[in-house]
Amino acid sequence: MEDCAGVSPPLLPPSTPLVLARSSVAGQPWRVGLRWVWGALALALLAVGCGGSAAGPVAVNPAMQPLPPPADGDPAAEGAPYLAMLASRLAPEWRHFLDDCRLRLPAEHPLNDLRLEATASAVVDRAGAISSVELTSSGNGDFDGAVREVMSAVGPLPPPPAWLLSDDDKLRLTWRFARDQRQAGAAGASVQWLEEPAPQVVDRRLAAGDIEGAARRVARLPEADPALREQARRVLLAAVVEGFAGQGQVQREAVMAVRRAGLRELAPLLVPLSQAAEPGLREQAAAALAELAAPATAPVLLELLAAAREPALAAALARALATIGMAPAAEAAVIRLSGGDRAAQLAAMSALAELPVSTALAAQITRWSTSRDPLLRGALCTAVARAKVQATVRWDLLGRGMGDRDGSARAACTAALALLTAKPLPWMRFALQRSIEDRDQRVRAAALTSMLRWDPARLRDRLRALAADGDAQVRAATVPGLASHGDLATLRGLLSDTDVQVRRTAAQALVLVEEAAVREVAMRDPDARVRLVALEGRADPSAVLKVLANDEVAEVRTEVEVLRVAHRGESLQSGLLRMAGTGGSTVERVRISLAWLLAT
Repeated sequence: MEDCAGVSPPLLPPSTPLVLARSSVAGQPWRVGLRWVWGALALALLAVGCGGSAAGPVAVNPAMQPLPPPADGDPAAEGAPYLAMLASRLAPEWRHFLDDCRLRLPAEHPLNDLRLEATASAVVDRAGAISSVELTSSGNGDFDGAVREVMSAVGPLPPPPAWLLSDDDKLRLTWRFARDQRQAGAAGASVQWLEEPAPQVVDRRLAAGDIEGAARRVARLPEADPALREQARRVLLAAVVEGFAGQGQVQREAVMAVRRAGLRELAPLLVPLSQAAEPGLREQAAAALAELAAPATAPVLLELLAAAREPALAAALARALATIGMAPAAEAAVIRLSGGDRAAQLAAMSALAELPVSTALAAQITRWSTSRDPLLRGALCTAVARAKVQATVRWDLLGRGMGDRDGSARAACTAALALLTAKPLPWMRFALQRSIEDRDQRVRAAALTSMLRWDPARLRDRLRALAADGDAQVRAATVPGLASHGDLATLRGLLSDTDVQVRRTAAQALVLVEEAAVREVAMRDPDARVRLVALEGRADPSAVLKVLANDEVAEVRTEVEVLRVAHRGESLQSGLLRMAGTGGSTVERVRISLAWLLAT
């Protein structure tokens, strides 16, 4: 028998039946091949042992030209990256089959009809397993069989992204298999959606911690759908809650979001953070609890007040407790604080201004009035200026304080006049004019602030000179007066002051009247407190947003996001998709959620 090596299979006549089979080589991916069944001709070849009567090598039919690569898919199509990845697996397998048809079958064979086209509809689970394939037939059984073989050969697929899953948590794909140059490229593939009622899908996905999937499902709701805003809020709240499980800046952003958006229902999440080891986070959470004043957190508010050592926080806590009807309990906590060290007493004084002044608190005020500590004497003036005490007690303490021998106490009592809701006594207003010449710059600044509150006309001719005072506190105190008198030139000069507080107050006053010019200066200031002023105002903030979008300070970036949502006209659906695209529990996800909670 002669050696059969090198003998090519002949072209098959168009009527020859084909049997499709999968073959593989070790280490190679599955490929689709054709097993040729020759019938009697094949038996004859075996009988003669590949002798001289066998057919010789057959040339490739020149009428069948190689196909160009299939077109890429639309990069903007839903799931384009995933479809492109699948195409890199499917297209070569299908091309293998088409090459066999081109090289081994005559041009007139039914499988070389360039009009052949079949569409596979596949259902894929989260793990990438193909659970079912349905075919829109090409009309040719062999062609359809090759499609099924390819789909079987490439499985299982890479796990699909969660956001491509339909509402039943399965991916639905359609994939075109063509005999012409379209072949099995990504251009003929698409993701299909099976939709269930949005609320139950959001329920299921949020329960599974799939915030991204829930956001993408809600984003598919039309603008007119009444469920859009309700379901969007649920997703945004879930993103904020997720932030509490993070660390560092993510937690701080979550606390800020709860406070800024007034999310009382999330107040209990602040409780553990109010006991955090990090002082900044602990104080931020406590301040947020106080601002929200949620009745459910009342016991914690009391504990925080009893341990308060920061005056502003103590005042906020006392105010919150009074708001929810727990003023007597807050008063008891303040009385206990008043027996503590200096920090505790300063906190107690600040808190008493938020509470009805009982006999016990009045007695404590009397004891404080004889203190030898100038800080306590000054703080007492600040407290009684706002507290509901008898007028005679208030005027007596403020009058004595304005003449205190200590500069810090004298300054605090002088500044306290600006906090009054009723005009100071005539002699006090006269004394303010002398205080502007005080040797202590703190007193001068305080007198200026109080005079601008009660007697601004007397200062009109002196403001420009005071704006050049050697002390920054005095210069900053002139800003409200300069603004009320329209002295824009002097205010512009203060924008370049060496002191950040002066620059900030000047920018805040000017941004309302010279917005564009002030923004241009403020957004490039080295201090974040001034840069934040650039985000105020009413004009189009596009230029500011562009400059500050990547600011080094987190608070600035948060305000940029809030302003972007408020002014850019972005749709809620687009915002949800942007939030979903940020990945896991991130600062950016919480920021976007806050911005939309404020906007909706």
